[in-house]
Formats: sequence, C-alpha cells, structure tokens
Amino acid sequence: MDHVHYELYIRKIPASSWALDMATEDRRRAISAAEEALKEKRAVSVRVIKETLDDATREFRVVTILTKGAAETPKPKAQTEPLDALCLSLADLVHGPRPRKNRSLARRLAGPQHPDPF
Repeated sequence: MDHVHYELYIRKIPASSWALDMATEDRRRAISAAEEALKEKRAVSVRVIKETLDDATREFRVVTILTKGAAETPKPKAQTEPLDALCLSLADLVHGPRPRKNRSLARRLAGPQHPDPF
C-alpha cells in the first residue's frame, strides 16, 4: 500500500526560497493551513505538494496541488566565459587569456619528452 502525505511550503518574501512549514496526512488541513498563512501574512506565497511513497520502488512521486501568492522572482543567468577562450594547442595555454596560471599545466601536458614550450 502506498503512503501519502502533504507538505506545505511557504516563502516569506518573493525572492526567498521555499521553506517547509508543515507536513500532514490530511489534504484539507494542508490546504487550509496554506490559506491561513496567506491571510495572516505569514507568507507571500504558498505551495502544497502531495508525496506518494511507492512501496515497491521506495521512491516518492511528487505532485503540486496548490500554488498561490506572489510569483517567483526570476533568478539571474550565470555569466559564461566567451567560447573564443578555448585552447587548441599548448601554445594557446601559454599565450592565452591566463598564461601565468596555465604554464605549469602546459609543462605537465608536454611531458619530459618535449622541450620547454616557451
């Protein structure tokens, strides 16, 4: 027999992450607690999820049954290095954007059979 429980997550400000507020086996209680949290201004957003434990696989299936309140703040995208900084040869390591850091790596890659690439 599968085991089911409900978890209430809240966010106190729009930019914060979700925090577990309560877990219960009663769906109505989880939903009413979510509504109360919004009404009492303990949270700007609420989310109730249903987790079902599959006895055979011992894995949880998760379904969001309620999301209310302020929308999530979009997270800024991470800065990436331009692709033209790729190294194609030992000389690229030595004379590329980080030559001092890369010289020891270039020496190790060249190995003892090659003369000093500098």
